[in-house]
Amino acid sequence: MHIRNLNLKRTGDNMKVLWNNDGVEFLKKFKPRLVVAPLAVQKMDLFWDIVEYIGYPEVFLVSECTEDNFSKVYNFKEKVAAFGGGKAIDTGKAALYAGFDFVSIPTTLTCCAAASNHTVINNPDGSYKRTLPKTHYPNAVIIIKEFFENLPRQQITAGVADAVAKYFEMKIGVTWLNSISLYKKDAKKLESNYSSMVAKAQNILSYFARKKGPLHITDNMIKKCVIEPAFGFVTVAHAIADALAHFYPLSLHGNRVSLGIEIMIDWAIKNKLANVQLKRRWETIAQKYSLPRLLREIAFEHVHNTNSSYVSVHPLAKKQKNFSFEEFVNKLFDPNSTFPQIKELKTSFKQFVFFKEN
Repeated sequence: MHIRNLNLKRTGDNMKVLWNNDGVEFLKKFKPRLVVAPLAVQKMDLFWDIVEYIGYPEVFLVSECTEDNFSKVYNFKEKVAAFGGGKAIDTGKAALYAGFDFVSIPTTLTCCAAASNHTVINNPDGSYKRTLPKTHYPNAVIIIKEFFENLPRQQITAGVADAVAKYFEMKIGVTWLNSISLYKKDAKKLESNYSSMVAKAQNILSYFARKKGPLHITDNMIKKCVIEPAFGFVTVAHAIADALAHFYPLSLHGNRVSLGIEIMIDWAIKNKLANVQLKRRWETIAQKYSLPRLLREIAFEHVHNTNSSYVSVHPLAKKQKNFSFEEFVNKLFDPNSTFPQIKELKTSFKQFVFFKEN
């Protein structure tokens, strides 16, 4: 059996990680009363075969983890399973918040949500809204490798960006917190687990730095992208990605995280919170996997997915005609900023760094 247990001492949860047939058999015995999935699964025969095999539970298809969709699952008051990426899986986690069991079945590499214990709520247009407080971990994460075998290259590299971000966030995060007097207590709490967190993040980064040959999906790659990054800490690059989602919600989350790493490191070097060696390490990974490092790359991707003209989209956003990208970056890191306002910044013991528009 390809199975292991993760003893997650912070909450006392015991989360199983099962693969392929073992996972499907577990899911059948789990008997979810509701299955949450993204709209894209309508074209996946494998998904419907599994739904039939486990007894035809009710299926709820979603495009975003909105307040409304989350509430519907929360009020279902039964065991839930969720397939897909972060949006569908975070919606399914409403079962955990309601006190019921939950199993996640990720189908994309940009999905550390599958093994985490918190939920991100988006607006209906895909832009970021808020992060919920932490709850229990899923009862199990089921990896069915067949779902990953035909992922486009861009989705694979977006998964790489999302995974390696953890290392760069950890290297800068504590220093950043210490630089803001308001958050020094949070920095002290984080430092108690700092060494072990950096070691985990370093392991993920080293794997992708060493990886050779064609970019094809392996069991180890899935673990490094989906399972292992799900430990908490200050998530600066992810917070920037969430802020960018207000402007470019149709770009891939992992690609926005990639730009978030670029912005975070440049800002940290400028403010003497990081050195150029860290920048070079990031550049090596970014070049190896062709990760986006420019705002226009995210803008082009968003525009491509809206089928609109690039010239019709302002370099930052239509809603902020006179707002330069440099101003945007400066305001991201200003705790007194009103746009995007830093509503609250906490460590792994509470919840994400997150930004909120007025």
